[in-house]
Amino acid sequence: MVGAVNGISGAISGLATGGDTSGVGFDTFLKLLVTQLQNQDPLNPMEGTEFTSQIAQFSQLEQTIQGNSYLEKLTQSRDYGLQALAVGTIGRDVLLPGSGGLMVNGEMEFGYKLADRAARVNIEIVNSGGQTVRTLNGDVGAGAHTLTWDGTDEDGNLLPDGAYNLRISASDIEGAKLPVDIFTYGVVTEVTNDGEGNVSVGTADGRTAKFEDVLSIRAFQG
Repeated sequence: MVGAVNGISGAISGLATGGDTSGVGFDTFLKLLVTQLQNQDPLNPMEGTEFTSQIAQFSQLEQTIQGNSYLEKLTQSRDYGLQALAVGTIGRDVLLPGSGGLMVNGEMEFGYKLADRAARVNIEIVNSGGQTVRTLNGDVGAGAHTLTWDGTDEDGNLLPDGAYNLRISASDIEGAKLPVDIFTYGVVTEVTNDGEGNVSVGTADGRTAKFEDVLSIRAFQG
């Protein structure tokens, strides 16, 4: 009997201190408590302080379960809210990770992000044939930056609309290379939610990115 009592007491303590709480409720606690009373040693009954301690432990367990349930609901609400925001981008241009972009009506907007301040940022606009048609200097501050290329080459000639790629490099004062994240616009065609809080957007040019990585949203420019 003593072993049964100790096992039941241990089960209550284990649940209260982080054990598996699935399916646990006040009814479970009452069953454990009644079983404990039925199996205790009549020559050495449990003291009231032990019951009080177990009740306090279960109270802590119930608070933990309720807190976890509340946090889960908050997370689900956040996920649905984020997905609703992302769905609103379908059919719009979004600035997301990627080096390929489109020049439309003689302009191409793009962006990049620096983790640290650079001494120099070099931007190359590359045509579909792999030729660099324009070189620009970028802002060197840490953080995200957006620029608009006017569609002209080094001689000031306006180039045709279409697909272009970006090569952006950054270096510090000693010439060491710094990481650069490049962003270009793409038209959102789908939104996905993996069920674990990660909402992603997919674009017409085949890119996929987390919605939280989108830098800008605008009306479709095509």
